[in-house]
Amino acid sequence: STIRNDMNKTAYASYWCELINNWVEENQKEVRLFYLLKHVLNALDRGESTAAQISILFQMKLLHLTGHGPNLRQCGRCRKSLETLKPARLVFDIAKGAILCDGCSPGRGRIRLSKGTLKQLIWVESGDLKKASRIRFGGQALKEGLEFLETFVPYALGVQLQSLRF
Repeated sequence: STIRNDMNKTAYASYWCELINNWVEENQKEVRLFYLLKHVLNALDRGESTAAQISILFQMKLLHLTGHGPNLRQCGRCRKSLETLKPARLVFDIAKGAILCDGCSPGRGRIRLSKGTLKQLIWVESGDLKKASRIRFGGQALKEGLEFLETFVPYALGVQLQSLRF
């Protein structure tokens, strides 16, 4: 297994497993979540993409499957659509689980995401697993996406994760 021989891959695999372990109740069948986990672990093992890209896919799909998907399509207050919002970078309010436009955001203590990153995250969330697996994030989108998801996912699912500290 290439996961066992790579510290970075092992860290990501541990994070994903810990998320699933903390979310799924004992003796509950969560077929779609386990299929997702199997898919990303296989992709990671085969080296189909970078661990960071696979992690973005996993976390966006996990949020969607658990009903905690973030609102990335419109301002969480005034409801203006992403397409009509002017700034190139928008604020994501963790507590609201939504992007906020400049007019609705006091702008502190929140994550900033570029419109390009938001569009890629939306595409990953809405596509089927195989189609979503083909997306490639550029450097800025990868950094923004991981920072956003590794902050939002534990908050949205209400879990504290040991593996994320690693």
